[in-house]
Amino acid sequence: MRNRDGFYWAALLGLAAWSLCCRTAPAHAAEVRTVRPTVQRMVESVLATGVIRPKQGASVQLTPQIAGRVEQVLVDVGDPVKAGQLLLRLEEAPLAAARAEAAAALAVAQAEWELADSEAQRYQAAPQVFSAEQVTRQTLQAQVKAQTVAQRQAALDRAQINWGYRELRAPQAGTVSAVRIQPGELVGYGDRSESVVALIDLKALEILAYVDETDVGRMQIGQAAKFNLDTYLGQDFGATIRQIDPQPEIQNGVVNYVVSLDFQVPDGVVIRPEMTAHVQIEISAHETLTLPRRCLIRDGTQTFVRVREGPQMALRPVQLGVRNENTVEVLTGVSSNDEIEIHNGGSL
Repeated sequence: MRNRDGFYWAALLGLAAWSLCCRTAPAHAAEVRTVRPTVQRMVESVLATGVIRPKQGASVQLTPQIAGRVEQVLVDVGDPVKAGQLLLRLEEAPLAAARAEAAAALAVAQAEWELADSEAQRYQAAPQVFSAEQVTRQTLQAQVKAQTVAQRQAALDRAQINWGYRELRAPQAGTVSAVRIQPGELVGYGDRSESVVALIDLKALEILAYVDETDVGRMQIGQAAKFNLDTYLGQDFGATIRQIDPQPEIQNGVVNYVVSLDFQVPDGVVIRPEMTAHVQIEISAHETLTLPRRCLIRDGTQTFVRVREGPQMALRPVQLGVRNENTVEVLTGVSSNDEIEIHNGGSL
């Protein structure tokens, strides 16, 4: 019985000793992951939301310059076209008839003028036969016939121009964005005088970004920016500020200024009007001491990091500057020689 009690007390003392040992073990017996602050280029930027729009002149609305019935439509929406490419053609018969009629009228007028002019010269050559009044009358008649010839020539020229207008051609290279006509329909009459084909140059686009009034004062023409689109997730494109509108746009009491940015469309990428652009405009860039965001510990309005001091990790306040998605600028509190604990962040 006495041996059994001794065994019980020995086991109890051993358990207590093991528990005490666990409690007094160093808090950082487990391996601590650390990093040293590094000098990196930090960019201070302004974020804005924008929309892709065609530049002025990049989108054109086309319609034949004369009225007529459409004979052929040679393009469809989405087709790429070259400058001068034929888009549609009107029926030729009425235009050919008008041109022939004008040519015939000119020939008649020319013959009448030649006869009148010949008579005028005959009258002028025989003053002893014809009175001055007769000479004047015949000369005026020849001049009237000459004016008629000029009118008939103008009518033929107009008919010839209209003959050329039977074909609607692309004034510039681009992509067909709309076709509002089909063969057999009339154009140039009443409500059908609106555009029938629309083209857009998908290489001549811009971004209209809406920048908050608190940030627009730091914008300058020529500033670099980058943007991404929901269509191309994870891919950034370069841009440059071209214009800052002097007048604000106010919506629901929020004051924004429209900032226009130019960009080059990379080969193999199709960017379309009205796409939403997420813009990051670079304000300043400098080399500075940085840490990963995962080193930071928040306590209310203060920020701390754990710094190795001998065998222990000590809490130290830091002052931060520019921030980006993964990295922060450290203004005070640590040096490049310090070892900083890296973790998933958190609060005290």
